[in-house]
Amino acid sequence: MTPSTACPTMLLDEADNLGVAVIGELRAILNAGFEKSTSSLRRGVGKQARKYEVFAPIALASIGALTLPLMSRSVVIYMVRSEPLRRFKASDTRDLDIAYQHTRDWAQNAKLNPDPELPKEVHGRTADVWRPLISVADACGPGWGMLARETALAFAKHYRDEDIIVILLTAIRDVFDAIGWDRLQLEQIVEALHAMEAAGWDEWRGEQGDQRPHKITKAEISHILRARFRVASRSVWPPPPRRPEHKSRKGYWRSDLEPLWAAYCPSGGTAAQGGTRPPLRVIDGASEK
Repeated sequence: MTPSTACPTMLLDEADNLGVAVIGELRAILNAGFEKSTSSLRRGVGKQARKYEVFAPIALASIGALTLPLMSRSVVIYMVRSEPLRRFKASDTRDLDIAYQHTRDWAQNAKLNPDPELPKEVHGRTADVWRPLISVADACGPGWGMLARETALAFAKHYRDEDIIVILLTAIRDVFDAIGWDRLQLEQIVEALHAMEAAGWDEWRGEQGDQRPHKITKAEISHILRARFRVASRSVWPPPPRRPEHKSRKGYWRSDLEPLWAAYCPSGGTAAQGGTRPPLRVIDGASEK
């Protein structure tokens, strides 16, 4: 393989510490690298602009969920501690060498169908994720294709039932961390989510993914927190010093949500001070960036 045709695979550990939720350029690179046909990014102004090819298979290891578009582009595998494993030694690569040799030999002779038949329940972005994997499974011999399709169905259902809500909880925590207050009104939370470029909150499709894309609303966030976690919104004033234009509106204190973050998305999160100046624009002219 020549350097001009090489397509490396990226392995990124501790992806929860990369700042994907707040670094727009990093999100753009990871999202654009999903498909070869849309993998070009242009950065710079005028003659200084450069075109970058960012298509690459990527494996991310993270404690907790990442942003919505990135999770929807991924096959999410949950890891749990089990029986002790044999420690990998960098000086002993025999197992990797054997796996590489078998994979190389298989790839030289495999005949892949680029458009395999998929279960009708697997569609849209989920189908894009699983299509090449099912194609590989079909090429591995009888039985593997059926197992891959059953796996795709199970993964798709679990992602829709659980991960979307965890991603939302994580994003709300990111908003609290970015603004730095110990309480936020729903308007502030929604406005900050919409401002997260390419994070997907302006293309919300509902908890089940069956709605037309729209900006996630205050009512939807309030319903999810109340129905799923029994956390009801309450009247919240902006932190002092108070101004005449400040009003009490429905929202949440950080302490209302910290038990959820600890249970569902334990990585990250910092305590806030009541009067910290927020780096994001908030409602009623209380503060602007």
